[in-house]
Amino acid sequence: MSISISFSNLRQFSACAEQWRRSVQHGEPRPPNSALPVGSVVHTVRDRFIRRCVIEGQDFTDEERLDYLHDQIRSQITHREIHFTDEERQDIPGTLRRLAEQAAKLHHKDYTAFYGTLYSAKSVERTIRVEVEGWPYKWSGRIDSEHVSEQGHEEVKDLKTGKGDPETTEVLSLQLTMYQHLKALIGEPTDILSIDWITKHAEPRAFRLKSPARTEEEIEPLIRRAEYFCDMVEHERYPPADPTSWRCSPNWCGYWEDCPYSTRSRRPKT
Repeated sequence: MSISISFSNLRQFSACAEQWRRSVQHGEPRPPNSALPVGSVVHTVRDRFIRRCVIEGQDFTDEERLDYLHDQIRSQITHREIHFTDEERQDIPGTLRRLAEQAAKLHHKDYTAFYGTLYSAKSVERTIRVEVEGWPYKWSGRIDSEHVSEQGHEEVKDLKTGKGDPETTEVLSLQLTMYQHLKALIGEPTDILSIDWITKHAEPRAFRLKSPARTEEEIEPLIRRAEYFCDMVEHERYPPADPTSWRCSPNWCGYWEDCPYSTRSRRPKT
């Protein structure tokens, strides 16, 4: 498995390096009947579909939306080697259709109304992968979208969805810092970092948070995290999550049942 310095790798390694080792470094399929991966697929496809509608300005009929989501879910499931239950496996077409309908319900048809912009995206989901001297692995990431404002400012944008209104600190996320750093590594400037946030209510609310580009001092924590990640992997050190944390549970981790670090017997409530 090809290892890279990406936001998703840094985040997962920080949460549970043992889970990262099994899923990313060794590509070990998650055990059967794990509900989390299937739910993750549905949300990934839903978010990608929203990006396509919002950023590219495309609209779909209900039938076209289901067909698109159906194809995307099948592709994601194949890519991630998702396991189905015996019942689901007996009717794969029906299962895929059901998942597509679930993803469609998560996509509100009025989302696009909130995101008319005065300028169009110059790129959507652009992947940057760059080799940097002195680093054992390539830096990589996929930027949601890039824009040039009417004032000529280079803007990097991330599209998020959530159950509630966003915290103002969301725009200070390490993910946006990574996007800016990736562009800097290939000699491209960034003037503005922003997040478009949509709540998942029946009547969705929309928010746009903006921040100036990070300073060199503000990028330093990202560099230190990357150095820590590389050093730990090079020396094969994979600290697991705290077994009392919600992260170390069957709902969050598909490897929980056979993980040597999990606490599979929980004390009863007193």
